Amino acid sequence: MLREKSNTLGDLKWSRVLCHVLLLLESSNSPPEVRDEALIKGKELIEGAYTEKGCIHYLWTADLNHPGRVVVYEEWECADDLEAHLKGEWYRNMFGHLAQFNIVSAETHKFRVDRKEPVYGDDGIATAYFTDENK
Repeated sequence: MLREKSNTLGDLKWSRVLCHVLLLLESSNSPPEVRDEALIKGKELIEGAYTEKGCIHYLWTADLNHPGRVVVYEEWECADDLEAHLKGEWYRNMFGHLAQFNIVSAETHKFRVDRKEPVYGDDGIATAYFTDENK
């Protein structure tokens, strides 16, 4: 049975910010080596972002089903921390690095997370609903 640690955010005025970026390098048919090189050579930039205030998660990963696709996932303590990152050197340098690999397109979104609960309840059953939704 898979279990997750409970971490409900009680104060709904407080929220974390998530970013999701989908990048296509060269073309969707780029060989995996191009994508892998972009990821490996970007390691210093990723490590640098982790040193920034409020950075919880900052990772670049390969989409194994699409050779030219890189997915970026970020989690920040708050919007102010994300804003500082977006104005900082690690973010600016990321674009210079990825430009070497000919970005064809990028889809970028941010999400504000006001509530977090485990997927699995005390009964061990997975649910998509939050405890206050009475589903």
